[in-house]
Amino acid sequence: LQFLYFIAPTMKMPAKDFLWVRNYNVLLLTWLAYCAYVSSRRPFGVVRKEIEELQGLTSTELGVVDTCFLSMYCLGQLFYGEAKKHFSAKNAIALGLILSATQLVMFSNSNTMTGMCIFWAANGMANAFGWPSCIRIITPWIKQEERGRVMGWWTSCQAAGGIVGNLAATYFLGAYGWRAAVVQSGVFVGVVGLLNYQFLIDHPSKIGCDALDVSPPTAVATNEPQEDDKNKKEKAPSFLAMVRAPGVLPVAAAHFCEKIIRYTLLFWLPYYLTKRLHYSKVTSGYASTAFDIGGVVGSIASGYVADHWERGTRRTTTAVVFLAGAGISLLCFAWFPYYFEQNIIYPTVTCFAVGLFLLGFDSLLTGAVIQDLATRAGMPSQVSAISGFIGGSGSFGSILQGFLTTIITNHVSWEALWFSLFALVTIACVSLTGTISAEISNGKQQQEES
Repeated sequence: LQFLYFIAPTMKMPAKDFLWVRNYNVLLLTWLAYCAYVSSRRPFGVVRKEIEELQGLTSTELGVVDTCFLSMYCLGQLFYGEAKKHFSAKNAIALGLILSATQLVMFSNSNTMTGMCIFWAANGMANAFGWPSCIRIITPWIKQEERGRVMGWWTSCQAAGGIVGNLAATYFLGAYGWRAAVVQSGVFVGVVGLLNYQFLIDHPSKIGCDALDVSPPTAVATNEPQEDDKNKKEKAPSFLAMVRAPGVLPVAAAHFCEKIIRYTLLFWLPYYLTKRLHYSKVTSGYASTAFDIGGVVGSIASGYVADHWERGTRRTTTAVVFLAGAGISLLCFAWFPYYFEQNIIYPTVTCFAVGLFLLGFDSLLTGAVIQDLATRAGMPSQVSAISGFIGGSGSFGSILQGFLTTIITNHVSWEALWFSLFALVTIACVSLTGTISAEISNGKQQQEES
């Protein structure tokens, strides 16, 4: 049936068939794609301590490997707006996954810091095209009034990828060693890449349907191959105009702070549980997975709350409430290290709480909030470029976390690190106050018009 719509796109697809394609050929496949992207980043955090012991690398040198990944990830996202002119979103997702799989296998065979830096940096570049490409594809498949809950479910892929990546890497680390822990991730990522290349449908027009978002027909609602037509200049505002769009810089600043926090936890949480709290590597790997389990709950819950708070007009406000919860949860690491050393349940529960609130915030900020931002700015066709810019800005924070974490933990203490992360939560909340004010005003205007 889908083949008929491809060869005769003017045919109208029944609603039930459209929902099937949307749910399985788009939302599920892109969910799996980004789940795989996230899982490809996790093995290094799990095997970090093992590499330090067996390969003779210091924590500072391992921080440099992190920085190589994050630097390329940042550059790739910042220049996504230019790169998307040469690659379809579908090809960017599939080829990025296959490249990531290749680099994971190469990394597992590295014995030197130089080799690890090269292959982990290439993995970072492959990962850079994942999020904005997925956002670019799924936006025209989602109605504006359902963005919060649909994106809440969809963005759970980040936490789910962390769960898959952590659990699988921890199991293979304990059973077969650190190299096998990295290779198994490459196999999973490669398979998902092939599935997306074969079955992903990148736009409703490919099956004879209209886009569901509210963008005008000259924007995202047109078939992607038409982006090279004579109206391209009208649909592609300059980089400077995109950056100056209302709300873009404050959201980018908040994402910068949040990325420092999230990647500190992503790359260092298992190491912290082993080094500071003295649990075994396997126990630490499993306990840190609670962060991602909480993230799944938080991503879904934040979407529902955002859609039901003032009929979906308080999504940024909802995000800030979740971020405040993450800040309070982070303070528990600083306040109760003695109790955390006595029983693994305490740090596990705290990891769950931090994941719930932090990834609930991230889910909204990088999903529904960006989509709303692009719509209010009159740039719905540039949602992927705006997403790439905000993601790239946040990735600067990811780069800094490696240096900040090693400096603070080596020269001050782990408790000082948690207080520093709480300070970043405060800065992020303050930076979004203007966006919240504009959101409230826009919501009141919409209610008056309705």
